[in-house]
Order: sequence, then C-alpha cells, then structure tokens
Amino acid sequence: MAARGARTIRAGFTLVELVMVLAIIAVVAAIAAPRWGRSMARWHADAAARRLCADLAWAQSRARITSSSQTLQINPSTGQYQLLGVADPDHPAAVYTVSLGQSPYASTVSSPGWSGGPLNVVFDGYGNPAGSTTLVIQSGDFQRTVTVNPGANSTGGAGIAGSVSLQ
Repeated sequence: MAARGARTIRAGFTLVELVMVLAIIAVVAAIAAPRWGRSMARWHADAAARRLCADLAWAQSRARITSSSQTLQINPSTGQYQLLGVADPDHPAAVYTVSLGQSPYASTVSSPGWSGGPLNVVFDGYGNPAGSTTLVIQSGDFQRTVTVNPGANSTGGAGIAGSVSLQ
C-alpha cells in the first residue's frame, strides 16, 4: 500500500520535452530540405539523360539489326521524344514515346542553336549517326549533356562508327 500523501510516479513525457523534440526535428528538416531538393534534381537529370542514351543506343542497334535507317525524333518544346516506326511495348498501336517532362524524369531537353520544331537523330542502316547532335537535359540547377557523334566508335577500334555519350 502506498503511504497516504505519497506521490505516484506516472510514465510519460512532459509538454516541455515534447516541444523540444519537435523543435529539433524542425531544425533538422530545415537543414535537410534544400539538400534533398538538389539531390532529387540531380537524380532526375541523371535518370532522364540515361534513358535518352539508352534509347539512342537502342535506335542505333535497331538500325544495324534491320539494316535500315532509324529516327529518334525529339521535340524540346514538349519534352518528348519518339522512336519513329517502333511500337510502344505498353500500347502496340502507338509509336514508342517517352515524356521527359513527367515523372519520374521531371526534366527539360534542349539543344544549342535549336530554333523550334522537332530534332531528328537519324542512324543509317549501319548504325552511323547522320550528324552530330548535342542535347542538354536539365532538372533544377543540374544539367547533363548527351552527345551523338559520327565517326570513330568510342572504343577507338575497328567496327561500327558513331558514338553516343553522356557527360
């Protein structure tokens, strides 16, 4: 039995302790939020540039395999690109289309000297690009550059000329 007048101890936190924990969480969140935003912008730019590189390599490979030209048409004003003549795996009646402006990429695409209209990256039947193209992918403050170059392949040896690179 508890003695009369003795205080009982209750488990729990005081209001002061709870307010202190909330203040610490708020300070940590205020420090982390800008870094989180920058890291997400970097991730978006990297993911979009890698997707574009993969699809350019796919177009180049399809050109070699089919021995016919393949065109990747990029529309910087909408942030979309299409691999012309290729069906979308999810929607077989539609052309293969990727929108870099939507999730998960949330990026824009541009090209130095672009004056409007679509940009075409054409690979001939041997997989050689018809010309040099530089594309800039941007998300927030981060940019990635995708370059398509005709000429010597990236390994420097004999074989199919032309390269796609990410910088």
